Amino acid sequence: MAKVMITNITKENDLIEALDKSEFNDAIVFYDETHEKIPKSYHWNVNYVKINDDFISALKQVKDILRETESCEFFIEPNKVGIHLMYEILCNDADYNTYILYNGKFKLLPPQKNRLNKHQIMILKTLKDNPYTAAEIIRKSKITRTIVYDGLKKLQDMDLIVKSERKYELSSLGFDFLELL
Repeated sequence: MAKVMITNITKENDLIEALDKSEFNDAIVFYDETHEKIPKSYHWNVNYVKINDDFISALKQVKDILRETESCEFFIEPNKVGIHLMYEILCNDADYNTYILYNGKFKLLPPQKNRLNKHQIMILKTLKDNPYTAAEIIRKSKITRTIVYDGLKKLQDMDLIVKSERKYELSSLGFDFLELL
């Protein structure tokens, strides 16, 4: 049975603290551009995955792990979107332990905050040169929680979202992804 910690924490000291706090010895670390590898002398088995290259295969790997067991923990550093997106996609049915790194300390989220309804989330991939299409899709959709791949800043700059009658919660990854769903 697999037991794994999933995190986007890349600083060595913070990662070691997370691993110490976790009950598991295995971790999957997602990172954007740079990361600090923990020394091999430590007893943890850490698998580093670069989000913009290996995100799809890594997501499948994590889904396999979560199908096998409920023994999974999330350690999330704010302001990094990759792991947050994955958390929203995967954790819609179960109460996984989820810790947020806040002011240098890990805070356990209440279980009810771990529950997300996947039917209220629209994953939208936009083309950098054509934000109008994305805005039109968002306007026509009844879904109010939207994750936008690249192009979010353009949508906001062009006032294409704020004119809508519905309030949208938007997240952006800031760079292009393959389609996930």
